[in-house]
Amino acid sequence: MSRQGTPQHRPQAGPLLLAALLACTLFMPLNASAAEQVGRVLVATGSVTAEQGDASARALGRRDTIYAGDRVRTSARGRVQIRFQDGALIDLNPSSTFEVEEYASEDEDGGGSAVMSFLKGAMRTITGAIGGSRDDTYQMNTTVATIGVRGTAYALEYCDTECAQDGGREGLYGRVDDGDVEVDSPGGTGAFSEAQYFFVPEGGPAERIVAPPDGILEGEGETGAGGGDDRIEDVSIRPLATGAEEGLGIDGNDTDLLDPDFESADITDLGPVRPGTSFAGGFGGAFLGSSGFAVYEAPNGGDVRTDDQRRIVGAEFEGFGFVDASDLEHAGGSTTFNPELESEFSVSWGNWSSQAPLEEDGGVDGFLYAVTDPANLTTADEVNVIAENAEFSRFYGDRGGPAVIGSEGGNWQVDNIQVLVSFSDAAIEAASIDLSDTTAGDFISVSAGIEGPDIGVVNPDGSFSADGLSDIDGVFDGELEGHFLGTNAEGALTAFEIREVDGERRIVGARLLQPLD
Repeated sequence: MSRQGTPQHRPQAGPLLLAALLACTLFMPLNASAAEQVGRVLVATGSVTAEQGDASARALGRRDTIYAGDRVRTSARGRVQIRFQDGALIDLNPSSTFEVEEYASEDEDGGGSAVMSFLKGAMRTITGAIGGSRDDTYQMNTTVATIGVRGTAYALEYCDTECAQDGGREGLYGRVDDGDVEVDSPGGTGAFSEAQYFFVPEGGPAERIVAPPDGILEGEGETGAGGGDDRIEDVSIRPLATGAEEGLGIDGNDTDLLDPDFESADITDLGPVRPGTSFAGGFGGAFLGSSGFAVYEAPNGGDVRTDDQRRIVGAEFEGFGFVDASDLEHAGGSTTFNPELESEFSVSWGNWSSQAPLEEDGGVDGFLYAVTDPANLTTADEVNVIAENAEFSRFYGDRGGPAVIGSEGGNWQVDNIQVLVSFSDAAIEAASIDLSDTTAGDFISVSAGIEGPDIGVVNPDGSFSADGLSDIDGVFDGELEGHFLGTNAEGALTAFEIREVDGERRIVGARLLQPLD
């Protein structure tokens, strides 16, 4: 390939299929180990995490402990069932968030107390001992109402904007399977009993409905809106069907499950067994194959997997599904850099690659990743301070990263990468990327923003993106995206893609940037 262009005094930039390389460590937060144990995981599948306040999330699996103060999240393919000390059961569906605010099996007045928050997704529960006595305090907080009970089983599901577009209403749907539920909302209080459904709009009163629309609270076909109440399920529980799982309960022998069909992590509709161990927290990476290029950013979700050396071996990419890199060759291991900047931070990365050219059957031929502790990410407040104090634009240049991979099977060297940022204008003013393949004698240079309007944005959360990078001959174009690091944005994680405009070649990379003097 001939030389495709040379970067000038100022870089240029362009669109992006790569998301910012965010990541997180696997350590349990210190305050979780000091908190009170309130429950235990019976069954978990996919990515399920718990976090305490601002501490790093920890992955949850079978037998893991739930503590007071835990916020539990399930990914788009995650699911978890939890048993609490009073015997209560919680079943969280995929893409759900649930928090244990307070929990005490018995207070100084002799009653128990359970205060929880259901924040997102769908859940089902059977209450335990707490809630069965008038001396008990049971409260399930939601974004639109507070749920109170006196011994019951019920289910809740949020309907968001996308759900409303499919025929639902934005708000909270509920189903009472057994007992009585009291719903207290800004619009008033409503009481509902066994075999009844209810709906709570934001700011409005709880109202009884015949049945929710299809697909909500496990609705199907003729049992949707306008149908009957025949969706009320048998809420009985039964022991886990394998002796190997004895001891999952708090007392070592209580292994009942809320959903008898959810008996193991090997649920058939979740696809084949995935490599490694679920990684709790954010992840950034890229893969290369005939199916195309993408990056999936998962600050608190998405199924990301690590091997026993803590190298990321696969991740679920939005729009592509799960990408397994465990069969590829790991190139060079992972490396940690500690830039000597105002606030020191480290970033680890790795590169998996195939030993053959791009496959034609959709196989994965390369996989990049980079991870850092989430405490190293520049926060929204810090971005605001930088923007208020910034008097000039700041150049960022290459600090290092995994080997860049190309669709023809070779590795590329980053000769130069620069990004010009104006924090006061929340803009990416210019960017350029220079790559070379010394083995083949190829060189590519793409840029944007040397002259003309800004080419990208700095988002309030500290992430950024830019597009429109191109070479002078119009053979290649590209885009980049990333997230700033450090209290004063002393670094940045950046991912990029360069594509052949009229061909199939593509090159992807992930780099750590630092300010240039």
